[in-house]
Amino acid sequence: MRYTKLSRLKFIFLLVAIIFLAAIYKDVIMEYIKFDPTATDLGGIDGYSLRRDFLLNGLSLETVMFYFNTEKIFFFPALMLLVLKDYSDISRCIVKWNIGKNNKYSKELIKCKFELSIYPVITYLFCVLVSLLIAYFAGVLTLNHSYFEFFLVKDSFGSDLFNNSAIAYTVLRVFITALMLYINAVFTMCIYDFVHNYLRAGLLYLAFIIILSVLMYNLNLWYISPMTSFVGFTYINIYLFMLFTPLITYAICLVLMKVKKYEL
Repeated sequence: MRYTKLSRLKFIFLLVAIIFLAAIYKDVIMEYIKFDPTATDLGGIDGYSLRRDFLLNGLSLETVMFYFNTEKIFFFPALMLLVLKDYSDISRCIVKWNIGKNNKYSKELIKCKFELSIYPVITYLFCVLVSLLIAYFAGVLTLNHSYFEFFLVKDSFGSDLFNNSAIAYTVLRVFITALMLYINAVFTMCIYDFVHNYLRAGLLYLAFIIILSVLMYNLNLWYISPMTSFVGFTYINIYLFMLFTPLITYAICLVLMKVKKYEL
């Protein structure tokens, strides 16, 4: 049986994506509506042309990426909580269908984790696709070279490619972000397997991604901070491998949960 079909949150993922896109474009749309092209204080400047330039700048890929970095701090944890809710409901159904079949139960849970983790990735890719299409049809599907030229440390592995190509940088950014979303989703469900309670699992994940990250930033351990898995592309002059160093913290926590579970 495909337990992910029991999910009731597919449309909520879509709703969250729409809210995320609305948050990204809210400022530019509101300013465009409020801008008065006939205002007397424009000093002879063509107000209609100025309003159009302002709109195109707000729809540009560079501006959208900036807002992506800001809003995803709230958007991505929300996706994790949705996946967690789905998993908690579905895992209870799996228990009912596999009473007395421990091996099959474990396999179904693993399969369920990998399948459900695709939902946040698809939601994110949907938002990226919509943003790219908007920028394309607005004629502003370009990235200023200064936006990404100092992304990686000069002369480090990959710097010649990702510091000099907008396409390569964008593909890497989308791929790594999608991968980290997938890993975070699996990790969140592993927390649920440890505590077997949706509320406690959700609070533990938020403490992990927010409170632990704040502590690590204060200790200058940002490169292994859980939040860095989401915001790694906001840094400049880093090494490519640093995009993956937060996984060290995830691995340590998984080992600790495994050890603690066996002790119990």
